[in-house]
Amino acid sequence: MFSIFSTFAITMEITEERKTKLLDELSGTLQSFIDEAALFNNQEFNSVPYPGSWTPGQCAQHIRMSASGFNDVLNGRVTDTNREPDAGVEQIKAQFLNFDLKMQSPDFVVPEEKAYDQEEMIQALKVIRENVLNSVQSLDLDKTCISFKVPGAGWFTRFEAASFVLYHTQRHVHQLKKMQKAFEEEAV
Repeated sequence: MFSIFSTFAITMEITEERKTKLLDELSGTLQSFIDEAALFNNQEFNSVPYPGSWTPGQCAQHIRMSASGFNDVLNGRVTDTNREPDAGVEQIKAQFLNFDLKMQSPDFVVPEEKAYDQEEMIQALKVIRENVLNSVQSLDLDKTCISFKVPGAGWFTRFEAASFVLYHTQRHVHQLKKMQKAFEEEAV
């Protein structure tokens, strides 16, 4: 039997072009974060640059926990998606790139207050970068991840989860630059 609704049930798929663009942006952003984290001297890496801030080491640990956690989500259980697989991306982008918005991290990704080994952290971040890029390259980004429900957002597709890593990391690249500037001004 013919149905007029059958032509409207098709969900958009993430094209190879969009996947490649996301991979390029992720690669560059994760590398920028690593590069920025490496700019601090050992003392600065574990010092608070201004009141209410994490240390650069804590910021790096936060990205380490978050990005590795999302890599686990990307590789976790999935189901078919019954909506546009990129439906939440603009909201994720708008929220994370609004630098006037003060955000509170969920407890499970709040870094411990301690001294972090900068070289060990940089190496760990490089491994996480490669793992995330390999996952995004090899997986079907149209699927919905069902191993983790994002607090306040719900279930992400793999494309949205990878976009979360992208924009979340961009936010923290901005934060590291702000920290670096604070240390430079303090030294003058």
